[in-house]
Amino acid sequence: MKKEKRYMILSIIAVLIASVSVSYAFFTARITGQETTSTIVLKGGEMSIHYSNLSSIIEVEDIYPRKEPWVIKNFTVTGTNTTNLNMKYSLWLDKNINTFPDNYLTYSLETVSFDSGSPVANLENEPIAGTGEELLGEGLFFTGSNVEHSYTFKIFFKDNGEDQSGAKNAKFAAKIDIHDEVNLDPNESPQWWVTPPKNSIITAIKASYPDAATKCGKAPTTTPGIDIAFTNEGINCTEDDYGKSFYYRGAITNNYVEFANMCWRIVRITGDGSVKLTLFNENLENSNTPCTEIKPLGAFAKYDGVHMTTEYGDPNSDVTNAKLGIMYGDESSHTYEGTHQNLYDNEILIKLKMWYDRAFTSDTKAQLADVIWCNDKRILTGTGIGTDDTRYYGSQLIPSLMCGINKDDNKISKFTASDTEYGNGMLRGVDGEGNSEYRIGLLTADEVAFSGLTKDIYYADYYSHQSVENHTPYILHNAGNDFKNNVSDIGVDKIAEGISFWTLTPYQFKSESIMPSRWSVIQKYTPYNASVSATESLGLIECGRYDEDCGEMPVRYLRPTIAIKSNLKATGTGTAIDPYVIES
Repeated sequence: MKKEKRYMILSIIAVLIASVSVSYAFFTARITGQETTSTIVLKGGEMSIHYSNLSSIIEVEDIYPRKEPWVIKNFTVTGTNTTNLNMKYSLWLDKNINTFPDNYLTYSLETVSFDSGSPVANLENEPIAGTGEELLGEGLFFTGSNVEHSYTFKIFFKDNGEDQSGAKNAKFAAKIDIHDEVNLDPNESPQWWVTPPKNSIITAIKASYPDAATKCGKAPTTTPGIDIAFTNEGINCTEDDYGKSFYYRGAITNNYVEFANMCWRIVRITGDGSVKLTLFNENLENSNTPCTEIKPLGAFAKYDGVHMTTEYGDPNSDVTNAKLGIMYGDESSHTYEGTHQNLYDNEILIKLKMWYDRAFTSDTKAQLADVIWCNDKRILTGTGIGTDDTRYYGSQLIPSLMCGINKDDNKISKFTASDTEYGNGMLRGVDGEGNSEYRIGLLTADEVAFSGLTKDIYYADYYSHQSVENHTPYILHNAGNDFKNNVSDIGVDKIAEGISFWTLTPYQFKSESIMPSRWSVIQKYTPYNASVSATESLGLIECGRYDEDCGEMPVRYLRPTIAIKSNLKATGTGTAIDPYVIES
């Protein structure tokens, strides 16, 4: 939607004269009230901006560093909304001229009062640096007439305890822009999307996908679980256990994140606003540019510093429904609850915890979010007991990010570290007991399907889409996908056998297989004539003991997945050469 702008002008001219250890300056701020006649007209509503002291000119002289603000401006945004949708507006600080050293000037924005809706969140002691627009925040008007959101905006020149003579002759001029658009209900987007924390990872993502919320309720270009997404389909929307989730689909090129000295790819924003990441490059070589390095097996973790493959469970005892999950219960139980209770860590969870302790410091662990990891043990057919033939919920081809019908349903499958409101709090210590939290998991088969693969094997002429960045789903990058360029590194036999990594999702237990099967992501490559023709097969497959595709006693690669908090500060645009870099 085309956006209109209305603004108030802040003209701030400062000249600083340093003398011995004291700074003196002349400072003039001028804010006119002419904008009060401006009105933004929308379909079904209108919004106006009213500034206090309509015709007065504020003059401030003899500026010097002090605690109190030098400029105080009060203004009110008034909205009349006659639609059933919410009317969104955003406030921006547009810095036209700024020759002050970074952080010498700061500002604050305070919500003084609001009748209803959602005002812009408060800001305090925010540094002013550089020029150009930066988002102050977003507000919403619900349905109603003459609803008011009142704010106070302040500019400070504070004493930083150091020589501030570098601001001599500095000038600053800015304006506050008001943008408007009709937005979907805030429940139609993840938490913090409407008003993201300033300079956060959510703010950075939103800069590339400002209209993501309009995808909710609409089908993506290709069908998740059924079609391969060979092109860049951007961000799409579906429901998860927290609300609305935005997921990346297809040949994405702007979802790279540098965090904890490793490179990751964003999978989705969960409904609670956390950002879920899957490993792209463990970066054991400590490269300064880990997101630009293409490695045939770079997305897999050396959990003990050497090995990247693991069984899901102990192959000598992985013979009943009980061993299906990342934690398991009593194999001799005659009830579903006893069989699937979370008493013991399975082999794959032990390896994940081992890697977690190696990969993260106490500081980076504190930046991880405690989200649900869905190891879905719900039953589709069968009993789920002993060696009874059983198909589990995740075996369905149409994917879903819902691990239960509500937050209290299926908690046996919702693994969290400490949260017991939405999850089970079992990702801690050893066998779910202890103080150490493990905020880590694997991709689910459903997340892989939403990312662009099918819940089935897809066969294709490999050379018809051999450009990794442009023609394969991002989830395969650095996960054995670049066959043509890495045959010599991986080996033709290995590629023909299949490059595969585990997901978190159970599939079924078949008594004839004498082993639970889980979804895994697989790619195979069969060369026919050197570099002229080849067949590629890729997708999600059921992987059990005697499956032809998996081989006997299946061993798969380990690909850790984490979630980071929504308020972490980030820079960059998300590309491989300019990834989102999370501040420590």
